[in-house]
Amino acid sequence: MREPVGFGDAVPGPTAGAVAVVAQRLGSIAREIDGVRLALGPLRVLDWQSKAGNAFAESVGGCNIALTGVVRDVEASAQDVQHYAQSLDVAARGDIGRPEIVPWFGGGTG
Repeated sequence: MREPVGFGDAVPGPTAGAVAVVAQRLGSIAREIDGVRLALGPLRVLDWQSKAGNAFAESVGGCNIALTGVVRDVEASAQDVQHYAQSLDVAARGDIGRPEIVPWFGGGTG
């Protein structure tokens, strides 16, 4: 059985800079996904008059809607991770008690 972990046994987490890099990567991923979504757009308007063509156009339209939601969610995740990085930076400086610095935590405006 493992011994309980005490305060002195705490292991530091990631740095604010490392977390900010993850936020930047998430933003890049959102842009890459949006690029795929935009590349699919022209396929929807191909001059393909048949039941299969109509089904394909509907499918591409559905993918566009789904990818729009994915982009929005990944962008929101990037913002959340960036806020976390900023919070880590604030905590490292000892500014935690100042809600104007970190408004997205503790019932702030964000």
